[in-house]
Amino acid sequence: MLNFEYFVSNLKSRIKSPILVILGSPRLVCDLATHFPEFSISNFQLDLHQTQKLEIEAESRNLKIQVFTKPDLWDVPEKYPTVLFPVMKHGERELKLDMLEQSIQVLEQGGMLASLSEYERDSLLPKWHKKIYGKCSSIPAQDDCSLFWSFKDTEPTRRRHEIVFHARIKDGPSRVFRSWPGVFSYGRMDDGARALLDCAEIRENDAVLDLGCGIGTNGILISHLTNGPITFVDSNVRACELTRINAEASELKRFQVLASSTQVELEPNSQDVVLANPPYYGQSLIVQKFLETSHALLKPGGRLYLVTKMINEVGAMATQFYPEATYDETRGYNVIKGIKE
Repeated sequence: MLNFEYFVSNLKSRIKSPILVILGSPRLVCDLATHFPEFSISNFQLDLHQTQKLEIEAESRNLKIQVFTKPDLWDVPEKYPTVLFPVMKHGERELKLDMLEQSIQVLEQGGMLASLSEYERDSLLPKWHKKIYGKCSSIPAQDDCSLFWSFKDTEPTRRRHEIVFHARIKDGPSRVFRSWPGVFSYGRMDDGARALLDCAEIRENDAVLDLGCGIGTNGILISHLTNGPITFVDSNVRACELTRINAEASELKRFQVLASSTQVELEPNSQDVVLANPPYYGQSLIVQKFLETSHALLKPGGRLYLVTKMINEVGAMATQFYPEATYDETRGYNVIKGIKE
């Protein structure tokens, strides 16, 4: 568990307010603001779910925390004297590196990046600090926690971490997709998405909603099958930006991208098809939200296709909205089909 006392006590003379915290859980960010009220805290997030949770948590504690929800850390409009990166054990390695490299873009000249790691012996962070900042300082680890810091003395050019890949379905055209760290299925098309598209029936003029769109693979790969509008929705704003880029590169004409973690701003009963790819394990509240949203937005007779690995739990939830729901098993996944009555 991360120890903010360890961070503050060892770097107190070097910490200057305000502090920008990179990612981190809402509770963790609020704990920092609660225990050290002398610091003004801002937070960067990629996902509107996290932003909403943080705003609720901060309000419950009567805290004022400014949150920036942007596709990239370098999109934060201000520069900070101190940037703190709480590095969790099980986080995505490529996203950690991406955030470290972008951190220098939001620091003032002479500002400090401090990385607080859950690993007592973190071999990657000091190497990355030295690569990006030239130097890295550290102190002995304490309570399964290690601390590294560096100072900005240059203004490097921006470097984008990106994987480009091609994908196609059946006899459709091959499409090119750009992907960045921190998005679902970074660098490849997810097998669950392929299973979903194996089972989905798309008709000539269908209005299609790609719910939980990621970087847009599902909606883009079926776009040649319909002349109707395609709407992409995701709570991750980086994923939404990539969807827009990928849709434009594939020359989609009738599409829109909506970043949302709550209400989808579409007319009720307006969609012919909803393609849904929620998290495969846990996150039952998200699955419930996907089912509620799809049912509200589908026209009578409209079709939901939802891919899952938890057919018993998710199937039971689906029948609450689609009593005659069926499912097909393919590629190791189950694709639920529900028709709105």
